[in-house]
Amino acid sequence: MNCPACGQPSKAQWNEDCPLCGFPMGQVRRQIIPIYIITGSIFLSTLIYGALVYVMSTNAMIEPQPVGEVVFYALGGAVVPVVIAMAFVKRIIAKAALAEVPAVYGLVAYFLTGDTAKFAIFLGISWGLFIWLSTQIVDYVAQIQRHAVEKWQRKSSQ
Repeated sequence: MNCPACGQPSKAQWNEDCPLCGFPMGQVRRQIIPIYIITGSIFLSTLIYGALVYVMSTNAMIEPQPVGEVVFYALGGAVVPVVIAMAFVKRIIAKAALAEVPAVYGLVAYFLTGDTAKFAIFLGISWGLFIWLSTQIVDYVAQIQRHAVEKWQRKSSQ
């Protein structure tokens, strides 16, 4: 990781400061790493949903039901407010939880209809939201680093 203050590559550990400028890199890492771990874990849950549906569909555990279209459109309509909410939520972890919702809806649709194609559509929407979220995480981490540098500079100039 490059030091946010001086920009030099540093191999400082979790609790260490930058050896060149003394910036407390450990504190910044302790703020950033959980964001990656939690959002990655939430994304991983969507992969688990996919594996569950795959196993259940290959073993013909759920028979197709005639209510398929109604459930699909109802859940599809419920996805729209989730996507809109993601634009207004500021916390990255909350956005990750919202990005998982379409995959959960897809899982519900699969359990109610037995149709893997409907699950795949919702899973694709969820993964698209995660891709969009990944572009925002980079900006969020940069904001955390800028804030930490500014705080460190104010503290060191006193």
